[in-house]
Amino acid sequence: MQRREYLSAIASLLTGATIWGLIWFPYRFLAQQGISGTLASALTYSIGLMLAASLYTCLCWRLPAYRAERFFSWPLLGLGLAVGLTNVSFVWATIHGAVLRVVLLFYLCPVWTAFFAHFLLREPITPRGVWVILLGLFGALVMLWQPDQGWPFPQTLAEWVGLGAGIMFALSNVLLRKIRQPTRELKTCWVLLGCALVGLVGAAVEGGAKPALSIAIPHSVTALVLVCLLLLGGVLVLANWVVQFGIERLPANKVAVIYLFELIVAGASGWLLAAEHFGWQEFAGACLIACASVLAARE
Repeated sequence: MQRREYLSAIASLLTGATIWGLIWFPYRFLAQQGISGTLASALTYSIGLMLAASLYTCLCWRLPAYRAERFFSWPLLGLGLAVGLTNVSFVWATIHGAVLRVVLLFYLCPVWTAFFAHFLLREPITPRGVWVILLGLFGALVMLWQPDQGWPFPQTLAEWVGLGAGIMFALSNVLLRKIRQPTRELKTCWVLLGCALVGLVGAAVEGGAKPALSIAIPHSVTALVLVCLLLLGGVLVLANWVVQFGIERLPANKVAVIYLFELIVAGASGWLLAAEHFGWQEFAGACLIACASVLAARE
């Protein structure tokens, strides 16, 4: 891999981490406007799916190689559902829980990534890789540790959902590395489809027996809400595309550690936008995580 391509892969992952470290804020705004997190996920990912599908249709019309692709496979369906569970669970957890604590539990995912990558991709766990992962996890534990709450286990449903989202995130990263045949545009369509379907199912569960699309939609939707939904749909297409670019070019263990940069973004945004506590523990943990990301990038 050329150095420029390598640095581009790292930059794409940092861009995706930044987007996901801030994504909770517009979704929390939509929740305050009466649109639940799961329904907002379904709507924004449906918008993103329409944008991505339109782009892919144009590519199929212009390029014969795209028309020759196999549009459906079970691994692609599994990838879409894994990413769907990741993203919808993450959004729901950050809306209903403390952003930083949820994100910290989410980013225990290097442990799960090492497990999935070893058994599904046959990637060796090198001694240096172990130290990088331990440094990142130690930073997370420093940020999470609260003496009055004992060992840093999840305390609420939102935190458990955030932990589960991290496990699904690790699995989806490994599946993205394993599924190489389709183009990135087709995989993006499947990812967005999986997120939209999981969001609809989650909205139906939240709303009981009501049809998913009629759940908790306010009678008067303001222009600001519509603009927010449309912009989020476009941002989600961009985020999924750039993250796939990085994941396809770097080992899964390194991806998980570099993506810990989201912790810094989430902590800073939670402090600035939601008045969440950001003290010396959070600062020390963020520094350790940043060091782990730099070591992973230089390995």
